[in-house]
Amino acid sequence: MRIGDTSDNIGAGSTSGIPGKNPTFTNALQPQQRGEPSAQLGGLAAAGRRSPLSFLHAVTGKDENAPPPQAVLLDLDGTLVDSAKFQAVAWVLLCREQFNLTLEPHEADALTGSNPEIVMMLAERAGKSCTPQEAKVLANRRDEIFRELIERNPIHARDGVHDFLTLAQEKKVPFAIVTNSVAQNAGKLLRQTRLDQYFPDRLVVTVDEVPAKPNPEGYRTGAARLGQRADVSFVLDDTKAGVDASEGAQTWATGIVNDTMEREAFGPTPEGRTRVFTDFPELAERWSADRRR
Repeated sequence: MRIGDTSDNIGAGSTSGIPGKNPTFTNALQPQQRGEPSAQLGGLAAAGRRSPLSFLHAVTGKDENAPPPQAVLLDLDGTLVDSAKFQAVAWVLLCREQFNLTLEPHEADALTGSNPEIVMMLAERAGKSCTPQEAKVLANRRDEIFRELIERNPIHARDGVHDFLTLAQEKKVPFAIVTNSVAQNAGKLLRQTRLDQYFPDRLVVTVDEVPAKPNPEGYRTGAARLGQRADVSFVLDDTKAGVDASEGAQTWATGIVNDTMEREAFGPTPEGRTRVFTDFPELAERWSADRRR
């Protein structure tokens, strides 16, 4: 099977011909001063200023007397971009190539942790030995497979994403991406979907810098780099690991934008946390209606 084939027949074939690593990510993902909030993105939490995100009280069902959120933190794969299936296929192909192991796409969808951690777990499952250094090498190989997949297959921003980000720009709402992707893959996805136009001076927090979700550090870091706190940041994610990370970071609320998993798959909502199942067209429509009032 050619690596670009994402049909259901993931049985036999070769993953040869995968190019080497691309140049490092472009300005859309420049880390600027790591750990320091961008001067152009702060300020919405100034005393007495109403947040443009106040409409989210109605979306989430939170008490209108609760302070409104001041920033938005966004997952990338599966949330902003329809690339999650290729992340899964990359794992399927790596397992076949390196471990002679059959991994079903739905099993790959459920993998969590950093890529080297996942490689170690898959090697153990296949009865193979794998050192931490070898796991890093194979994790890089998996990322190469993923880049080849998205080069040969169309990738799109999810419905309503451009409208939502345009509204956020117009309202000067700070927003950032927090992703389990490495920076090289994240940059490629943003360029291919033209989402890089919304992030010329905004930060993208990648797994190169912080522990992978469900660890909450990524969302805490994303909020800090926007000059905000996690508890005044609204998170949009599509995976259980991302939702767990958001709730672990004690964010304002979590919007779940997954339309393929049953709600029960995300587990019970922890006491004191707020979740809402939504999508970008709904958010953009309700935000636009709020602006007209």
